[in-house]
Amino acid sequence: MHWAKNPIFRGIDLTDSFVLSWHTSDSQLVFDLEASVWPDSPHYEQPLPDEHTCYKRAALVFAGFTTISGLRDMHQIKPAINADGSQDYGSIDHLEDTGVGFHVSGEFGSVAISGGTMQFAVTEAV
Repeated sequence: MHWAKNPIFRGIDLTDSFVLSWHTSDSQLVFDLEASVWPDSPHYEQPLPDEHTCYKRAALVFAGFTTISGLRDMHQIKPAINADGSQDYGSIDHLEDTGVGFHVSGEFGSVAISGGTMQFAVTEAV
């Protein structure tokens, strides 16, 4: 299933969101995001004057997986430096629930995740 059909992403545009960082542990892969939030989301607020939509910090978490492959180390990727001096690692270009895990890709790599669950949570305003 393509990510846009998953109700946990109602009002969220991952292709317009920015990956701020990622990290793994034995049981989790976490992408820290500046999520693009649209009026369909319960987290939506009026955008700032220089923004085309609302942006909020969020976490995309894959937990309980058996294996992950294809994830690049953050130090291997040159981040984009924004006009305000902040940096990001692009957007999530593709996210799919494959039925036996997940496939997610972007500048961080083309990542295959076997098993586990996916969670998405808005954590705070930007």
